[in-house]
Amino acid sequence: MNSSIYSTQVSPCTQEHYVSELITAPLCGLHKILYTDIFFMIIYNLCNTIHVRNKKYRCPEYTFNGHTGEWEMNTVVSWLLDDDTPEVKYRTMTELLGMPKDDPDVKKAYGRLLQSRSLGFVMDKFMLKNKWEDINAFLAVTEFGLTRGDVPIDEYVERCIKNMNMSTKCAKILFLRNLVSLGYTGHPWVQEQIARAFSTIRPDGSVRCLDKTKKTNDSRLPDMGCYRQTTTYLLLGAELQKQGIVLPQFELLKTFYRAHDVSFHTDSPEKIIIKEMAETFYPIDHVHIGLQMIMYGLAVLGEGEQPYCTKARALLDSKKNRDGTYMLSESFEEPYFNVGKVGQPNKWVTLYVLLAEKYRSTGVQV
Repeated sequence: MNSSIYSTQVSPCTQEHYVSELITAPLCGLHKILYTDIFFMIIYNLCNTIHVRNKKYRCPEYTFNGHTGEWEMNTVVSWLLDDDTPEVKYRTMTELLGMPKDDPDVKKAYGRLLQSRSLGFVMDKFMLKNKWEDINAFLAVTEFGLTRGDVPIDEYVERCIKNMNMSTKCAKILFLRNLVSLGYTGHPWVQEQIARAFSTIRPDGSVRCLDKTKKTNDSRLPDMGCYRQTTTYLLLGAELQKQGIVLPQFELLKTFYRAHDVSFHTDSPEKIIIKEMAETFYPIDHVHIGLQMIMYGLAVLGEGEQPYCTKARALLDSKKNRDGTYMLSESFEEPYFNVGKVGQPNKWVTLYVLLAEKYRSTGVQV
């Protein structure tokens, strides 16, 4: 486990070994262990587990300071909880830390988010009555961790569904991912489109490029189909898994990323498939998806510890700063919501890396 995120450098297996030794040790020898720092670190780490929807996850909120002998809030997590970015703070509280939404601090953060300029800017996009602005706005609301019960979006969802056509075909899968997150899993159109979409996944786990005139990324080639589009399926699958829905085609998606070591060509193992998708691009759309999102999706599906993720994780860690934060490598010239500056430590990228670490060992169990 990464020591800059979790300062305790004792692995879970080692912890279990030490606790086993403590349990079976002679009584006269216990005093030699009880007052050591490692004992307290082990016991804390075993106890420092949160239960979210009956699923066990390690909580990265606090780390042990060996110099002071005290437990302190992780400085990276503390940074994510700053009030100046209420959307990041709320998502950190609810998903990373697994805090219940009726917690007083979460309710306070929630209220600030609903009154924030960030959310106001996003909601104003719906007033433009432009299908691409609608799609971007749904992406932003999803990233903020909100649902249809938090913001009045039913009317805009129906409008966006009505406006889905050939010009937006490549954006549909990511739109479905957003609708699942926003609470529309039971919507008839959503259910129909999800079933239709996953029926198109090929035996190698890829999907065809939807642009028949496009010569690049040709899905008829034996190496792969459309990597960008396949990745939108991965994010949709991850969101469905978070909602307790598991489809057989998820195994095909895993097969695809396993065959490509996440981001590499099969016939040229050192050649990255799409350079910008091996960077930390954010915010995302159906064309631009950063590696932190891919690793997050794979972790949710329970693939985070697989050996084939090693090379991609090294790419992601190349964007890591000494303080444990991660850099934003690229973004849109005019992002659809404010995410910070390119080349600077970025809260969203860092949050997704921490979320990938959270789900890395167990995935989201259903």
